Amino acid sequence: MVSFRNRLHDAVPAVLLACAVVGVGWMTAGPGGSTALAVCREVVAGSDQGRQALVGSCWFSPLVTLVVLPFAWLLGETPVAGVLAAWAAWTFAFVICGRIVERPRAGMALMVLAACGITAVGCGASPAAAVPAALTVFALRSAALWSREQRLRDLVRLGAGLAGLILCGFPVLGVTVAVALAIPLGALAGSDTRRRIPAVLILGWLPMLYALSVWVLMNRLIFGSWLFFVESLSVGQVLGWNGVQWMPDRPAEIAATAAAAYALVAGALTRNARAAALGVLALLFWAWLAVLRGGSAAWADEAPRAVLMVSGVMALWHLRHGGAVMRTPRVTAGDVALFAVVAAIGVRGLPPHAADPAAGIVAQVARDVRARSPHARVFVCGYAGLDLLTGASDGCLESNLDLYVNALRQDYYGQNLYLLVPEPVGAAAAENVHIRHPSLYASGGGRMLVFRNYGAWRLFEIVGAPTEQQLEAWRMGEAGR
Repeated sequence: MVSFRNRLHDAVPAVLLACAVVGVGWMTAGPGGSTALAVCREVVAGSDQGRQALVGSCWFSPLVTLVVLPFAWLLGETPVAGVLAAWAAWTFAFVICGRIVERPRAGMALMVLAACGITAVGCGASPAAAVPAALTVFALRSAALWSREQRLRDLVRLGAGLAGLILCGFPVLGVTVAVALAIPLGALAGSDTRRRIPAVLILGWLPMLYALSVWVLMNRLIFGSWLFFVESLSVGQVLGWNGVQWMPDRPAEIAATAAAAYALVAGALTRNARAAALGVLALLFWAWLAVLRGGSAAWADEAPRAVLMVSGVMALWHLRHGGAVMRTPRVTAGDVALFAVVAAIGVRGLPPHAADPAAGIVAQVARDVRARSPHARVFVCGYAGLDLLTGASDGCLESNLDLYVNALRQDYYGQNLYLLVPEPVGAAAAENVHIRHPSLYASGGGRMLVFRNYGAWRLFEIVGAPTEQQLEAWRMGEAGR
């Protein structure tokens, strides 16, 4: 009865705080998670595009899609499905925050502190931010317990957290590597585990390596290439290095970075090893965010910023409440008030949620190609194409993530074929169509001629000599006359 009451005491505030974080995030930045919902739409439909989109890019997390999938299956492709997935992830994160400390009131205060920090980031309604952040909180708690107790169950939990983080993709790869280093460092803290470091590494890193191996194997089975999902890393437009942009560009990032640096310095001076270690990790997370921003600002968003914020909050908490002298209600209230002010400033600084500029493009494209031919078919390229087709009901448009022009001409002979290609800017530069045909958007291709522009999208018509199947159909038609 006591255990159930304690769990309920942790769960109820976590549920309510998650509702608040998701609600503020929806009002300020929109629901988010559109790409995951679009992938779930294809997965539920059982299409090849769904299977390809699930594992086809290191930038789009397969784990986030799998978390959203049950909600999308029950509710359809609606923003509510993504918001509920984010709410579930934040609830899990806040429950873990409440269990970091032993006293119920302190656990509640840490939940509020973390909620204020996440609110300041402004992506509370996005499952792409909530899932990695929740896994980071879980992994950091497991790493702290492992370094202190050297218990097998904490090592197993840390390995499970790392397996989840590696499936969150390249945007949090630096976070995953930094947390993975806690396994050998924690083993060095105990004389018994120090002698068993190879076994410790196998138990701690094997789940992560297994999850990555499954991802690689799925690419081989679906695409015929072991490393299809990382091909975009070789494209200069995706990681065209612009230099490290070290300065955070939002009040929330400044607060998290300052809290991490303060926890590191003060923890070292007061011999608070846990606060110092969390400060180091948070600064490593900030360095990874700076690397992403220097490579391409499109990926220094949502998940890295949310992870940086929760790690900064945890570092500050362990510093302020690491000793019996500093565990006072006044200090706790000061911490919560500080991050509440930062949250208010951060939310005020967020840009208003704008309408999707791609709205109406699908209908216009369908009208234009059908006016040209009643047998037209348009292939909308990439993950951006999955988003664009949300709510589309016209059968002449379908998504395409692995472009082979010759295969399309053979499979759809007798039809007028078109490609709708996004401009290779930001996240769209990582699409497979720009990897296979780097100069397509700018100058077309040998069999692809520009038909018309629709904002940032460009429509190409696939032309060329008749295929053997087309010639055979023509001969049969001539013979029947």
